[in-house]
Amino acid sequence: MKPKGIVIKSIIAILMLLCACSNGKTDTEEMSLPTFGTQNAINQEEGCDLEMFAPQIDKAISLNGTEGFQQTDIINVEPYYTTSGKQYSGTDSTSGLSWGISQCIFNGKNYYLLKEYSEPMAQFCQRYEILEVDPKTKAHSIIVEKPDVYWLNEFFACGKYLYWVEYHNQIEGAEGENYPVYRIVQYDLETKREKLLGERDGRRYDEICLAVDENYVTWYDSLWDEKTKEGTHSLIIYNVKNQEFADTPESIKVQKYAAFERLPVYDQGITFFSENEEGDLIVRRMELDTGKLTDLMIGVGPNGRKAVSCFSTKKYIGWLTEYGTGTYYIYVIQSAKLYAINAQDVFSKYCTGDKLYVCDSDKKYMECYDFSNTSVLTYGLGEYTGFRFYEGTADTLFLEMRSLNEQAIGITGIKR
Repeated sequence: MKPKGIVIKSIIAILMLLCACSNGKTDTEEMSLPTFGTQNAINQEEGCDLEMFAPQIDKAISLNGTEGFQQTDIINVEPYYTTSGKQYSGTDSTSGLSWGISQCIFNGKNYYLLKEYSEPMAQFCQRYEILEVDPKTKAHSIIVEKPDVYWLNEFFACGKYLYWVEYHNQIEGAEGENYPVYRIVQYDLETKREKLLGERDGRRYDEICLAVDENYVTWYDSLWDEKTKEGTHSLIIYNVKNQEFADTPESIKVQKYAAFERLPVYDQGITFFSENEEGDLIVRRMELDTGKLTDLMIGVGPNGRKAVSCFSTKKYIGWLTEYGTGTYYIYVIQSAKLYAINAQDVFSKYCTGDKLYVCDSDKKYMECYDFSNTSVLTYGLGEYTGFRFYEGTADTLFLEMRSLNEQAIGITGIKR
């Protein structure tokens, strides 16, 4: 049985899962995109109320029934690598600590496992190890040890780097106030050296949720004013090639409606909520190479549905209302069609070109919707469920998987 402490931390991790740049001058592309709503107050921290025009929502094509989409035969995929049994969890004979593998990732060359040690029934960990696994021999070697971290999260591998976020306890003042500090780390697999990308005071900042690809590392910085309780949200963009942070235009106003929200790069662009001069809510895409902006106004209103997340490629723009119980809306620019997916059927997603990949952690398959030819591909995962998509190679998307009995973890690849 997996130790309770590991289960608790896994639940927290799942909540977090759910949930050359611009020169400072940007051009906004004027597009004949529809307005989905009416103006109202939008300064709400737990979501922005959306009031969609009923006729437009009625025209949204539901993808849950694959209406208008051609269904193909199921394509079965095999795991590249799995770890289970005594390699998945156990008890350390020296310290007596329970241990378990919480993540398995792949950079196209080697597999990397995040191993955590904790007291029985503890909420957080005593220490962490990062293991490198040789694909041919399956031999494990410890490459990083973290004895002073009570939580290590946001674990990614891409190219020659690993990334993660460390949680440290900081004690301050005569009364010994205890508060968290978040440290964002880049680890060079060639030099075996760590680089600190940032450090944030957990009393004033939201927790850090990373998005990583071979070119960029991105996240939201959400700084909260202790007196007014209002948040200021910034876009953090780290250029991996140049090993430096990019400047983002100060004139761009950023809205963020969920604490555990990522800022992924899809098709060399990021997507975030903003508002225009009239105060209307918009989904905004910014190309990272040119700074070009593309806006889709969706408006706001009083009916209680919340805008919590948004995403886009060069081909479509989308947003989510309500985590878990809401709806994903996808507006395809060329066809001017609006599609909808029930959020209960989406645990993780990945966007690229005309395609949207989705998986549900309760189902033994994942799906790929192709808006260029209105087809849907279904991939069978055997005795596993999809857990997290992340950047792979030029022609392969990686998917981290969990077994249905929660006693194994693995990784596989999906052809783009």
